[in-house]
Amino acid sequence: MNVLEISATAIATDLGTIALARQMVALFRARTGDTNGTQDTIRECIRIYEASPKAKSSAGELRNIAKAYKNLAEVQKLTGKQPEAVESARKSLVITEGLLSKDPRSQQNQIDFHQALMFLVDNLANSGKIQEARAETIRALQFLKPLVEQSDASVDQIQAYAELLVTTPFTDLQDNAAALSYARKAVAMMHENDPTALDVLARAYARNSDFKNAHEIEQKALGLLPPANPSQGVPELRKTLEANDASFRSRLQAGAEASQARR
Repeated sequence: MNVLEISATAIATDLGTIALARQMVALFRARTGDTNGTQDTIRECIRIYEASPKAKSSAGELRNIAKAYKNLAEVQKLTGKQPEAVESARKSLVITEGLLSKDPRSQQNQIDFHQALMFLVDNLANSGKIQEARAETIRALQFLKPLVEQSDASVDQIQAYAELLVTTPFTDLQDNAAALSYARKAVAMMHENDPTALDVLARAYARNSDFKNAHEIEQKALGLLPPANPSQGVPELRKTLEANDASFRSRLQAGAEASQARR
């Protein structure tokens, strides 16, 4: 490698680092309610990644591009641009699937793939593409099931499998007992310190009609979130957890009233 090639590589690396930082700031802003200009920022970051000399050959560079398309899809979803979000999510999945095909035993590739699949399922469902969402849900469950049964399964894989079982609207794909079992395992592996894992467990309890435990677990998840900052808006995760908890409390109250009426 000559001096010019070394210089070009160094510049590309610096630009990639700057692009990553700008991308994460844009994503944080979008998640906290400030979406102005965030799509343009992430698109520019993607252009920087794709202009890299190693964009088509380096697994790391390709992973950066896949993640950027996934982040772009999230911002598009938050701004109501659902068809564009589906398109970006598909682009992310295609790249991720290509990386997995080259190294199928890589746990990182496996995690990236199931995350891309689940994200696509969510966007397809939000776009009203129900049959496509169902097909990709089946694909994700079939991919994850043998992985979570292995002794070295990661907490990401276990939590994702539980979440799919908990959130899928397709009744024939639901398995409430398995969802609760794997959700408990994920929470234990995270030492009960991860609000997202606790939320999945709370929803698994709710799926099993145990709204008391669902409410208590969701309260614990909410307690782990950073204090709300009104000047930055309400983060999506807090909105989700609060909405879930309100639903659990409502069902718990309804059950108590029904029990009282039977006396």
